[in-house]
Amino acid sequence: MEKKEKRTFKQFFMDNNKRNLKITITVVCVVLALAIIGGGIYIGNKLGLITIDHGSNGDPEGTFAPEEQFDAMYDVSDASSIDSLITAWAKNGGEKYSSKNVINVLLIGVDDAESNSGRSDALILLSLNKRTKKITLVSFLRDSYTYMNIPDAARNPERCCKLNHSYRWGGYPVLIETLENDYKIEIDHYISVDFKSFPKLIDALGGVTLKIEPYEAEYINRTTTRIDKIQSGDAVKLNGAQALVYTRIRHVDAAGDLGRTARQRTIITALIKSAQGASLGQLNNAMDIVLPNVHTNYGKGEIISLLTQAFAQKWMNYDIAQMVMPSEGNYVAAKLYTYYGRVARMQLDTWVIDYPVAARELQLALYGKTNINIGSDHVSAIDLYNQGLVPTLGGSTASGKR
Repeated sequence: MEKKEKRTFKQFFMDNNKRNLKITITVVCVVLALAIIGGGIYIGNKLGLITIDHGSNGDPEGTFAPEEQFDAMYDVSDASSIDSLITAWAKNGGEKYSSKNVINVLLIGVDDAESNSGRSDALILLSLNKRTKKITLVSFLRDSYTYMNIPDAARNPERCCKLNHSYRWGGYPVLIETLENDYKIEIDHYISVDFKSFPKLIDALGGVTLKIEPYEAEYINRTTTRIDKIQSGDAVKLNGAQALVYTRIRHVDAAGDLGRTARQRTIITALIKSAQGASLGQLNNAMDIVLPNVHTNYGKGEIISLLTQAFAQKWMNYDIAQMVMPSEGNYVAAKLYTYYGRVARMQLDTWVIDYPVAARELQLALYGKTNINIGSDHVSAIDLYNQGLVPTLGGSTASGKR
């Protein structure tokens, strides 16, 4: 919903109080993921460039129960409002799905990784399944309306607001906890990368090749003059500046923000393919560019262990699948007085989501199994929204048909 206009290359990153950085820079995170899943050329000499978050959200010594032993969980059927429903689902205490064969890494693109208080406007789960030999890239909609708990908040730690606000208020731990509570999966670790390395990273790997639709090329060429013209075609090679513009566009078609998340995943897939064909020198240069901008809660020993597995099991050759969470049909666009919306005294654009159904779908996609049972008396947040059971400016719940 933000407008992004630029004047110079420098201003490309700095205009509008950095709101122009609301782009798919999560692709930058893939360079570290590539180092992990691709063998990590020279990574032993590069680990000192990475900022390690020792307040790790993961447990490297943890063990996982066999998947069939997870206790079943059930959806909520007695909520009286959207807020009470999504809060009850987040706090239902059910077992979150995990597997020794699945590695879940949250890739976070932020505009200020150093301060840990920027916007998490690009959120992609990289899920690697060693049993099925598949990597799944899952985009989460940043404007998803969700429950969150901000433990350090002086007032009102429990809030219902947009997903990306959980990162703004609580950093990586709260963002990860929020996603885990919504989708009932364990997220092992995160990798966060600042925006500033994105164009040089793409160029260091020799560009990316992807399919460009005619309407996308026409829109990009018509709305920006800061890059070389882009051609349409099934295999178009983009440099770093062109790729950055491609990942920004969302008003080119009716898909809007959903289309932008699809372009994020397309760029990540293209970047992995570029890395597969890159020389050792190109990979080394790419890591020199991006690693100083990386934050992660992977320890150095964990990275080395993963590199050993990746090389032996050829993770880089795994098939790549893409999906969006929530999927079509399990969400609806809404204007709500979110927690921040009440502070700002305005309704904000959000997505109201049927979390139990979406979570069950995601579990099945990543693990092939689920422990979520949807009852015949299932109550959907979408239905409650359509009934007008939404938060008001004063914080109470409205009632009656919309």
